[in-house]
Amino acid sequence: MKRYGFLIENKHELAERLGGEIYEKEGFSRRKIGTQPLNRLAMFQYMIGNTDWQIKYQHNIKIIHSRKDSQFVAVPYDFDYAGLIDAYYAQPNKNYPIKTIKDRIFMGGCRPSHIHRETIDLYTERQAALFEVIQAFEHLGRKPKQAMLHYLKDFFNTLRKPEKAIVELNWQCPGRIK
Repeated sequence: MKRYGFLIENKHELAERLGGEIYEKEGFSRRKIGTQPLNRLAMFQYMIGNTDWQIKYQHNIKIIHSRKDSQFVAVPYDFDYAGLIDAYYAQPNKNYPIKTIKDRIFMGGCRPSHIHRETIDLYTERQAALFEVIQAFEHLGRKPKQAMLHYLKDFFNTLRKPEKAIVELNWQCPGRIK
């Protein structure tokens, strides 16, 4: 009998591999993470439609403190509530104005447009490679692959209109930063 599963790397082994230590104090400030790394993380979560994470209390995020340069790295995990995964039991986060887990909302905070543009460029440059990984993944059936690709195409279509995307990303900002 064949069974599928997945392995998750031990958090201390992950930290060691990245040359750091797990930071486990509650009340972590997102300001300790650089602006661009934080924006890339938030954009990833936005791309997959995940609202089940929070840096402050390290909910579905591990914080690693680098011994080399004293920087903090946020490593996301546990994506079952993401729209991309579409788990049958997933519920939308009631703290945000979304109706389904398929709805995307950017949780990265207010950012000037040049920060978003850099992140948008980074993601759009990698679209083809991401789609290739999904299409080549042999343990995923045709229909789930099509659903994932369709969901991600919607994200990338949003990014193709950077001005509109930046307004959407800054949805929670007073005066909508431009």
